[in-house]
Amino acid sequence: MTQDKIDIGEEISVTGKWVPRTPGGLFRKSPDAAHLLKEWDDIHADGCADKGVLQTEINHAIGEDAVLVHHVFKDADALLNYFGVTAATHSEALLKVAKPQLHLIRGIDVSDDVAKALSSKGVPLSVGNYSYGFVRDYAEADPATAIHATAKWTCKPGSTQDTLNELKHWWQLANNHAFEHEAGLRRFEVYEAKGEHAVITHDVLAP
Repeated sequence: MTQDKIDIGEEISVTGKWVPRTPGGLFRKSPDAAHLLKEWDDIHADGCADKGVLQTEINHAIGEDAVLVHHVFKDADALLNYFGVTAATHSEALLKVAKPQLHLIRGIDVSDDVAKALSSKGVPLSVGNYSYGFVRDYAEADPATAIHATAKWTCKPGSTQDTLNELKHWWQLANNHAFEHEAGLRRFEVYEAKGEHAVITHDVLAP
């Protein structure tokens, strides 16, 4: 098997979910939902204008009152600047109508400063450092057709390092199979969650 060299470099990715503070129920807009979407529209515009933000996507979750966010930052300094300026500018208004759920942070070696920058905003998070994977094309996938799948896989309570090693080995087998047989899989990355018996996976499918 021959895989392309990974060249993620200093990039840091953040994928997370925000929900309205006032629940509206499945398929029903809550009173806060419109304000939540408006705030994220404004944040998205500021992110697009930020040279340190390489990619930013805001997606309305299907079938529920929620917003899914995905950002890719040039490096740690770009992320810290974004959360110190853009996020700080919008945080008061956003937090009045919305609350963050789990955010998955990924990079080659994510510093504690990055984790603190997000957690200080009240964002629950899990930080993953790169383990293995492949990238067929580093160009940004067309958001109109590409599908991103980011997930956290956690070992059962009472698990040991051996259990985590088994989980990572299973994903290594999945990585090898995907590289050989899934031509539409543009990226496949596995990260080990810091301080947890868990891994974070990120796939990009581009039909």
